[in-house]
Amino acid sequence: MYGAMSGAILETGAYGQLRRSFANRGIRPRLSYYRSGNGAEVDFVLEMNGKLYPIEVKRSSSPKLSDLRSAGTMPLAPGVELQSGVVLCTATEILPLGKGNYAYPISML
Repeated sequence: MYGAMSGAILETGAYGQLRRSFANRGIRPRLSYYRSGNGAEVDFVLEMNGKLYPIEVKRSSSPKLSDLRSAGTMPLAPGVELQSGVVLCTATEILPLGKGNYAYPISML
């Protein structure tokens, strides 16, 4: 049903849309990723005003709170706060995931 690279292609498309969305509003946030030595990763980490917002991209239409579990393993610099995260996915509506985290349809970017 999906090709082997479809997840990577979806992530690349989401990255471009995130960049354009902020640029169109004149905002230039720092957008990076996180990967630890033991394999924990967060697709995108949006840094704005001393706060980090984890963003995961999933091909799934039924995301789970556990999709954001690696965000809790990120080391934080002094004064930097980890905020609730977002899962960009193929769902058709905004879904609460719990603990202030949400899933958004990737089509909303």
